This record gives sequence, C-alpha cells and structure tokens, in this order.
Amino acid sequence: MKPATTSIFAALAGLTIVCSGLLWGAALIDEPFDYELNPDLSEPNIGGKAGGTGWTGAWAHQWGPAKVFDGGLAWGSLKTTGRRVKAPGHNAIYRPIGATLADAGLLDNGATLWFSFVADLRDQGIITNLEFHVALATDSFLAGWGGDANGNERYTRMHHLLNNGEGIGISAQPMNRSGTMHAQFRTAFWQDNGENDNDAKDGPDGYGNLHKSGDNLWFGITQETALVVAKIEWGADAGAGETITLYLPGENFWTPGGGYDLGEAIQTETTVALDQSLFDTVSIMWKDTPGLDEIRFGATMEDVLPIVANVRPEITSFRSLGGGDWELTLKGAANTAYEFRSSTTLDFNPGTLVENLTQGDAGDPGATGGTNNSMLFTDGNGDGTVRLALTGNPADFVRAQTAPPLLGENFDAAATLPAGWASTVVSGTDTAWGFGPPTGAVTGPAEASSLPNCAGTNISGDYTASVDVRLTSPSILIPAGLGATLSFRQFIDTDLAGDVGSVRILDADNSDTPIAGLEIANIEGDGAAGWTSETLDLPAVDVGGKNIRIEFQFTSNGNGDVYSGFYVDDVTVTVP
Repeated sequence: MKPATTSIFAALAGLTIVCSGLLWGAALIDEPFDYELNPDLSEPNIGGKAGGTGWTGAWAHQWGPAKVFDGGLAWGSLKTTGRRVKAPGHNAIYRPIGATLADAGLLDNGATLWFSFVADLRDQGIITNLEFHVALATDSFLAGWGGDANGNERYTRMHHLLNNGEGIGISAQPMNRSGTMHAQFRTAFWQDNGENDNDAKDGPDGYGNLHKSGDNLWFGITQETALVVAKIEWGADAGAGETITLYLPGENFWTPGGGYDLGEAIQTETTVALDQSLFDTVSIMWKDTPGLDEIRFGATMEDVLPIVANVRPEITSFRSLGGGDWELTLKGAANTAYEFRSSTTLDFNPGTLVENLTQGDAGDPGATGGTNNSMLFTDGNGDGTVRLALTGNPADFVRAQTAPPLLGENFDAAATLPAGWASTVVSGTDTAWGFGPPTGAVTGPAEASSLPNCAGTNISGDYTASVDVRLTSPSILIPAGLGATLSFRQFIDTDLAGDVGSVRILDADNSDTPIAGLEIANIEGDGAAGWTSETLDLPAVDVGGKNIRIEFQFTSNGNGDVYSGFYVDDVTVTVP
C-alpha cells in the first residue's frame, strides 16, 4: 500500500483498491483565529496576533479590546479550526493584506472575488443590540463615540464610518426589538460621497460613510450561527459599478456526492464604481459580542468553502476470503458513507457499483446500508470493516469513494413520478402531485429550484378545495446507531387560512406509521419567499436501523380560496 497525494493503491493478488476523496482549493486569505490562550487560560487580546495565511501584518485594535475565545465556530461540513474572536461593547479591529489579492488579479476590473465567514450570535449582552460589519477596504473603521475635536456632532451609529476611503462587504443589525435571536443581513459599501447619510447624521465629509446596497433584507438565525458567503464581481472598467451577492446557506451546503449548494442568493446589488485596486485592509466592527470566525477570501466558491478535512478514505488492511470475496478495513471521516465501484480498467466513470456489502463479524466497526447494501458507514472514529463479494463480477480494480446521499431526488430524469415514489390522493378531486416544469399557476414558482423539473400540487395550475394529497419516497435504510438529515427545497403559496403542507417521516417496517416527533407541520406562505432550503434532523434514537420513507402532504380546506400550493425539489437524506 503506497499513499499518494491524489489516491491510494493496494495490490491484492490481481485486485487493486483505489481510494478517492474530494479535493478543494485553497483560500488566498484565511484566518481561523487559532491562537493560544494565556497561561492562565484567559482570553488573549487579538491585537498583535498574526496567524493564518495571506496577511501582511498583525491584527490591530481601532478601539476595543477584542479577544480570542475558546471554541471555534462550526457550520455543517465546513472545515474549521482554532478559536473565535469577539468583544464586548463597541469594538473594531483591522488587519492589512497588502497586495495579496491584487497580485493574484482578484482586484482587477472584471475579476470575481469570493469571501466567507461564520457569525456567532451566542452570549449576547443585549440581544437586540447585535451589530457587526465586515469590510474589504482601504482603512479601518472610525474610532470614538460622540462628537469630534471640531465639534461635529455624530449620531450613535457613527461607527458605521471608515476612517478614510472606500470599502465593500456585509452589514448585520438586529432583525427586531422583541428580544428574539434574529439578525438582518445585507450587502453594503462604504464611500465618501460628500453627503451626510442617515447613519452618519452630521458627520463631516472625508469619511467612508456606510451605504446600504438595496433594500433591507431579513434573515432569521434560529441556530444562533450563520455561514455568510459573498461574491464580488468587479465592474468591467473603472467607471462601472461593482456587483455583490450575498448567500446564507443552510448547514447542509455540501453533501457527499452532491457537491456544494449555496441555495438562492439572499441579495444581489450593484454599487457605485469603487477603486478596489486600493483595497488592502480587512476591517471588522461590532457591538454586543457577536463572535466571528473562519474569515476567507479566494478566487472561487470552493476556495472559501473547504469541507471537512478527513474525507479521503485509506485502506488500512485487506485479506482474501477465497472465491472472489475480500475483506477490507477502511479509515475515513467519522460517521461517513463510502461506496465501492469496480472496473476492469482505471476508468470509474461510473464503473460498476458493488452491492450486497456485509460486515463479517458482529463486532466489526461501522455499518452497511443504503440501497441493496451498497454503502459502508464508518463509526464515530472513522473506522469500518466491509466484505466485498466479486465472484459474479470479476474486476481488476475496485475504488472506495465518498458515497452519494442515501436519497437524492431532483425530479429531473423525467416529468413523471420517479421510480420508487408514490403519489396518493387521500381525499378530494382535481388535485394530485405532478412533476415537470412548474407552469400555469399565476402565483407559483417561475421555474424549478434545480432545472428543469420539480414536484408540485397540480404542477401546471392551482390546487382545489378540500383535498389531501401525499407524495412518498422509496424506503430508505438508516444504518443502526446512526441518525440522518433530510434536506429539501420548498415553495409554498396558500390561503393562509388552513391550507397547509407538512412533512412526515414514516416507519416503513411498521405499516408506514408516522414516527412521533419527526415532522414539519403547518407549512404555509404567500409565495413571496420563493424557493427556500429546509432541513429536518432525524436522530439515531428514532431512525437508526430502520427503513423509513419521507412523506410530503398537502391539505386544503373547503373555503374555495386556492393558490399554487406546495412544491418541493432537491430532496436528499444524508448520514450523519
């Protein structure tokens, strides 16, 4: 067995095992805040710290101090390390990047720049005072509070101003004043235009004033944490505006076999023309302790969204059982699904899926499952043992690779009911689950979430009154001891008076009885939100070792007020 940078090969008496994982790019600028605590385990000030990559100097306080706190921020499959930074009260820090981005051509006219960070809203002193800004700029945020030496009175939000020049980035403020843990995110840019803006009141000219890109857009953070991803497309020439797009993806923004999915853009706006060639500083301002972590800048989305590190499996032992049967032990990511594909050449696109996997001894680590037992699931330590029966399928090569989701359905194969799915009309007439491009409903979605097809109640028209229609997935085996996550995209447009959608998890081994507590009930809306990403956790205690089905249900009352209804797309079930 010889490890290599891209794959691992093991020769087994004529059989070769190839291990394949997922690679990703590297951010040009990366700050994981991986700094040691003080000897007494207290939090150190961020000032003077100079870790990470791509920076040309250390962090500095504009006012503060901000500190490094134990516990980095995690988000789904995002690769995270180290700790996080936060500060009480009103604080600002900045750090120079020099020409790191400029030398890479990422500040050129017509270039595209991506950046991301994780925002944490825990431990707020006053929840409704949440506020922070992250800017790529020419300078730091303005220090101080109140008036300046010349007697110029400034509003209490004067900390929206840069010391000088211009910048572009993301701004967040409280969603409301009710004390709920929500935040308002929006794109923003900073530029002194010689005018007093609403956030600066009587602030003098010469400062980089905050400008909101477009209308306020709201995003409720129920997890108290958010992954913020932004794409900046610089104008084609010096006189053209810059376009910044904001994404706030769910925790399942990446799935094995499915790749990245940021979901729909929260906001896309074009600013005035900025001179981005001068941007050499990353500046952060906040109040009331929201934490920040994993700040990254790069040329592509993949550069700033690396997935968990240990996804490449390694074959640690193997032995022949005779008769074309083999037993392998695999080391990979914890609680992760892997599949095996055979081929008479090194061409595994797609190769032949090896099915009917077994574990061998009852005490072997990991578990097998998936359709026709085609997946090996590692345990919490990333270990798994599996037996492959290749008697009826001779092969010269077998590859171990990250497996696709237990269920993955985008309804795009044909505009008909997918194989293994069931559509049932429990009551009512003239309404059923349909498949294809959504057309004909006045207030329905203009197109599927992933083109061309989706599923929907009367895909080409509005639903009718007094109906109960259900769409049910094929049976899905969840490995013993493991939980799973259901993810899907939905569009909902109802009368807001009792016509609702719901999602239930059924026990396929128990006459499709709904599993208590695993439900999303009373789904309703007016269509204004468009397609949204939804998830439902399926704990191991409820689904481990069971065959389950996913049921999408829509019911309407008899008042006669009907609309486009309930649409779903991109349905996946992943482990863990």
